[in-house]
Amino acid sequence: MDNEEFLKKAFAWHYARKKIPAPPFPEQREFGTGSYGKKIDKRHISFKDEDSFNKFLVSEAPMFISYSCAYYRRPSATPMEAKGFLGADLIYEFDADDFNEECVQEHDSWECKKCGAKGKGAPEKCSSCGAGVSVEQWVCDKCLGKAKENVFNLLGILQDDFGIEDGISINFSGSKGYHMHVRSENVRKLSSKARIELVDYLTGNQLNPESLGFYYDAGKFYSPKEKTALGWQRKILLRMKKLFSASSHEELSLAAGIASSTAKRILNEGSIILNGINMGFLPSVYSKNEKFWNSIISYCVSKESLPIDRQTSVDIRKIVRTPETLHGSTGLNASVVEMGRLKEFDPLKDSIVFSEKPVNVKVASAPKFSLNGKSFGPFKEETLELPMYAGIYLIARGSAEVL
Repeated sequence: MDNEEFLKKAFAWHYARKKIPAPPFPEQREFGTGSYGKKIDKRHISFKDEDSFNKFLVSEAPMFISYSCAYYRRPSATPMEAKGFLGADLIYEFDADDFNEECVQEHDSWECKKCGAKGKGAPEKCSSCGAGVSVEQWVCDKCLGKAKENVFNLLGILQDDFGIEDGISINFSGSKGYHMHVRSENVRKLSSKARIELVDYLTGNQLNPESLGFYYDAGKFYSPKEKTALGWQRKILLRMKKLFSASSHEELSLAAGIASSTAKRILNEGSIILNGINMGFLPSVYSKNEKFWNSIISYCVSKESLPIDRQTSVDIRKIVRTPETLHGSTGLNASVVEMGRLKEFDPLKDSIVFSEKPVNVKVASAPKFSLNGKSFGPFKEETLELPMYAGIYLIARGSAEVL
């Protein structure tokens, strides 16, 4: 039995024993499926209802199944223009590999196809010859925690800045992060231009600080007052206060582009700066006052910007992982997470669907990883017995072969 046949059999078993909830209004959605090693190889599929959707999962056991954020009159029609667009949800993705956390040095690895150099981490270029590299990416609690942190940040912005509270659903992607689906009636009608403007706001793209009330005039740098600040005004001010009250001189040195010794001196005047911020002006604490504060503001914007996948957020024709289905690269469930459980949700434990039943595999290579509260590896050219969920995880990733 080869890897794909083994996985399809396991996926079919799972779908046969559990009814999967279809996305709202499945008859108006386009679906797409993927095979072993390929996330999408068929599109323009439609289902009349949840029952037909589940029958398909059991009979076909696709490695991947995705659905459209858009609603259509004729979702299976081609070309796209023939579908009859009715509206679209908002979908935001946060993937752990977008944050470049320090943990990538522990679990990611790279190889240069040009000179053969190898190493740990996820660099953009080879450290030996400067050519591009291929990176093998893994995840851990740390980088998945960073993805979750940004989900909470986005929730706060949607609720506080836009008043969007209804129709929000969050699910683990089944692999590297989280998806947020906003399905309220109001957002369905948003134009492509409005969706781009919304992403620009969330990411701070082309933000003009002067238009927000941060400006230099006659030797003084003015700012909004915190008690009346809204949106990005408030985000910048709160990040600024954190920078001058709880940060290290190394961070301030980086933020302002100044010497470490100068940063230490400025932090000693932190109370003066915080008082100024409360009163609506940014005190002169450096010889190049205007440049200093513009650098600080830019740094605060970069820290408050959400690392959102822009293409997913604005593309109304995009199809994404169907919640509560299996991810073909991990065997983990794309679990829907209730808001009240999001903080405690453990994706590498709570999304396990396969059992402890042993399976024999030949592992080519794998770093140390955790699943279901247990640690495995590191492995290198080993034949061993693993719990079914761990074996499927490695097989689906292409890191092992079933025996």
